[in-house]
Amino acid sequence: MNSYPSTPVHISIDIPEFDPKAYNDAIRGHHLLGMKTLRQQHHISAECTHVVEWLPEHVIPDVADKLDAEPVILGTIGRTGIAAAFIG
Repeated sequence: MNSYPSTPVHISIDIPEFDPKAYNDAIRGHHLLGMKTLRQQHHISAECTHVVEWLPEHVIPDVADKLDAEPVILGTIGRTGIAAAFIG
């Protein structure tokens, strides 16, 4: 599963020419392409993957409940430096 945040509302106010639909479509396309690449590399069917717009702390429990999944195993990219400090 992959989740990604929604477009911040204030961007449309701060930048009037900003197109939130085009931005959301581009972000979703980026995540869908990444998931497709991952599926192909590891021979995973599309039915076993999910790309959802919203924050992980909301999406993960919702998808797990819908799938009646037990247990839920989480992972992340092993980052170093400042990126690791922000992720934890």
